[in-house]
Amino acid sequence: MNERAVDEPVPATAGAAHGVHFRAVSCRLGGRAARFAVRELTLECPAGVVTCLAGPNGAGKSTALAIAAGLRSPDAGEVRLAGRRAGSRDAPPVGYLPQHSTFPPEMTVGEALSFSGAEPALLAETVRAALAPLWQRPIGGLSSGEVRRVGVAVALGVPARILLLDEPFVGLDLDTLELLVGRLHARCEAGHTVVLASHDHETVDRLRPRLAVLFEGRLVHASGPGLTDTRRRVRGALREAVGVADAPPGQDRGRR
Repeated sequence: MNERAVDEPVPATAGAAHGVHFRAVSCRLGGRAARFAVRELTLECPAGVVTCLAGPNGAGKSTALAIAAGLRSPDAGEVRLAGRRAGSRDAPPVGYLPQHSTFPPEMTVGEALSFSGAEPALLAETVRAALAPLWQRPIGGLSSGEVRRVGVAVALGVPARILLLDEPFVGLDLDTLELLVGRLHARCEAGHTVVLASHDHETVDRLRPRLAVLFEGRLVHASGPGLTDTRRRVRGALREAVGVADAPPGQDRGRR
């Protein structure tokens, strides 16, 4: 099995210099006295493959993506995007999909894409066709699934070689889901970097990603790329993480 424990790092790949690299990143939510959302996260997300962040709610996945997108500053460590510090003036652009997409309700779909910097020409013909019936409709009149479709289109339409997607498969109809999976495959084949957080393990399996499992802000498992059976791997990593957390001090904590 091509699988490694977190204390035996996955070797660097040829796409590392063009990807996303978390370097000892820690971040508290709510000030210095608050809990760590991310703690000492070191993780390489190379270009040309999908990296999936998995783990329970509150594991730190969304915070990690927000830091990489330059929307939140870490308390320690840094994230490098193609060698540039995330959030800096010379950081490369990213296509970012937050967990909850929000747009002004009076804005039309076409206006939302234009305002966000998305370029319709960058979207695949099939994606443009899927959005065409919504183009002139105000965001406030769309269903939650349709709003999610717009958010995905915004992330894909930004002229960027790095995609950061938080729960991208939630609320999508089957046709849109198929389009998105196809576009992510195509972006990886073009040498782009895709980092996503998802609980949809069946869809993640289709992307054959590198897998990074977070628990209480820490990286507890890293493996891949090219693996499937994501659900089993995540469950196994979390069972071991809980055992590590519960073990008395000074005893063997079960790491292999």
